Amino acid sequence: MNKIKGITVMAAFALCIGYAHAESQTPIRLVIHGGAGTITKDTITPEQEKQY
Repeated sequence: MNKIKGITVMAAFALCIGYAHAESQTPIRLVIHGGAGTITKDTITPEQEKQY
């Protein structure tokens, strides 16, 4: 359910930006970063944990 909310918020944000700059000549780009997923303690080494 959180993914749906996140996607909805991003889409609304993108639409707002597009509307606000409709008269601008500057091209608009939208970049979506998917992230690294969920990192749990059983999948990370102690060395990696120290980095975070």
